[in-house]
Amino acid sequence: MSNQKKLEFYSETRHAFGRSALLLSGGAGLGLYHCGVLKSLYEEGLLPRIIAGTSIGSIFAALVSCKKPEELMEILIEGGVDFTAFYKKGNKGSYTRKIKRFFNEGVIMDIKVLNEFVRDQIGDLTF
Repeated sequence: MSNQKKLEFYSETRHAFGRSALLLSGGAGLGLYHCGVLKSLYEEGLLPRIIAGTSIGSIFAALVSCKKPEELMEILIEGGVDFTAFYKKGNKGSYTRKIKRFFNEGVIMDIKVLNEFVRDQIGDLTF
């Protein structure tokens, strides 16, 4: 299907059903698939204006939503997203520490690591 046909299809669909949205699911490893889907849609000029997600999907939705269109390819290429916050020395955590954290705090993972990752990738944005 040519790009022109795709654009016509989505244009006609929007008139009938409203705006298209992209919903990204959770599931840690799926994040890389989300990145591929986002890149393909962007390259074809079909990236919707409404993007939402859960878990890793919400992180990629935020990454894409906080960038200007000309900056998107910087994060959608291999190595464009820096995941080192999760693998820094001391951030991996042992199973014993995770079990203790679960019983003491009710969570397995340390939220500080996620905060560091988001701040490194998106910056210090407020709404």
